[in-house]
Amino acid sequence: MDTSLIINIVLWGISIIIAAIFYFFGIKKMGPKYFVANTSILAKSTGENSNLKILWNDKEVKNINKKQIAFYNSGKIPIRRSDISSDIPISIKCPSSITLLGSYVSKTNRDIKMETVNYEENKIVELKLINDEAFERNDGFVVDILYTSENDIDDKEWSMEGRIISVPRGIRKINTKNFHKFDRLFLLLWSFLAVLFFIFILNVPISHGINTIITYLSFIISISVLGAVILVAWKIFLNIPFWLKQQYWKFLNNI
Repeated sequence: MDTSLIINIVLWGISIIIAAIFYFFGIKKMGPKYFVANTSILAKSTGENSNLKILWNDKEVKNINKKQIAFYNSGKIPIRRSDISSDIPISIKCPSSITLLGSYVSKTNRDIKMETVNYEENKIVELKLINDEAFERNDGFVVDILYTSENDIDDKEWSMEGRIISVPRGIRKINTKNFHKFDRLFLLLWSFLAVLFFIFILNVPISHGINTIITYLSFIISISVLGAVILVAWKIFLNIPFWLKQQYWKFLNNI
């Protein structure tokens, strides 16, 4: 295959990546994000024979744990109180195995006035903005949830949901380990190219010689490398900026 054609294909792919980066960074939209942060044990009974008794509202519990969950707006457009649905407000769904004791907003980075409403039976904590407050860019809060549980709770069991106007995807959970979709794309790409090469081998006359097969194989490898570069770049583009913003927000709020 002509070397100039391969170079043009590579340059074309790089141009698409650069154009996509400029396009997505230029989009102005809301960016509601949340992540599950720290878990702390505030009090714990050491056993049945312990003289220590933990009471919560005059009821004995075995332990009191605190879970921190953070929310922030990474977008360029503020999230106003009027943008949040009253039917599906911003709320945290707690694990079904816990006993919800209480909750409160422990930190906001701009004196944002908020309140929490606890629904103990449904294991839900609703979060409300007060008055005409809004989440500007990088504004957010940390909510502390107090609970008791007999078992260890996985971070995956905590979630946040809510309906925000112009955000059809809802509140996005930050987790850079979820790359399985891209791994499937890699597998699909390589499988497709392998099938193409196999079909080509079956249809190439022996008289054409080994040079034709080598040329076509070089083309397949070039396309594979380009596809791999695009997928890796796309994976990094989608996840790393959110991860960096998460670390920056943690740093600012000491959580």
